[in-house]
Amino acid sequence: MNAARVTAVSAIKERVEKLVSSNIKDSDCVALALASTFPRDRDEVFGMLLSNSVCKTALKHADELAMTQAEWNLLFGKEGSFVSEGSARPVASDRDFEPYAVSIAGALRCSLTEVASKEQWQRATSKLSCYVAMHTDYAEDWIASVLGGIVKADTRRLDDVRSSIEDNDTDCMLLSKTVLAMAQCVT
Repeated sequence: MNAARVTAVSAIKERVEKLVSSNIKDSDCVALALASTFPRDRDEVFGMLLSNSVCKTALKHADELAMTQAEWNLLFGKEGSFVSEGSARPVASDRDFEPYAVSIAGALRCSLTEVASKEQWQRATSKLSCYVAMHTDYAEDWIASVLGGIVKADTRRLDDVRSSIEDNDTDCMLLSKTVLAMAQCVT
């Protein structure tokens, strides 16, 4: 692991051990930090990631457990390095994920004309990261971090996609698989 990634994962693990349990592996700590950023879907995703007793404790401390902007940038931003993208590929190619990827790419149509952003978007981890970002209150900032920036003309379309995601029932199974795959990529 590179030093920045190790630092970010260690900070997350330390929070989880202090607030929830010391018996949670690194990848689950990162998944928990990601799921903690979901203002609407965290209860359901926590329920899929954790046992009932650990889930109750984690929910009490969700805001404190949430991944920070700096941690997101280090782990999933454009300059982030992954141990492996292997766990991300099956989720990114899943037929249930495809409509979300198409919607997000459509919303980012101006940004994805930029060579660097288009190259980033081709990575499975970038697609998953953008999907996860859409479930947070930091969608624009986190997606900009993943792609290396976004064209302002895309922000309204991103808001529309995010509203659509909020208005429809979240596929919590897909969101949970996505969070776990992303966490495994950085640990």
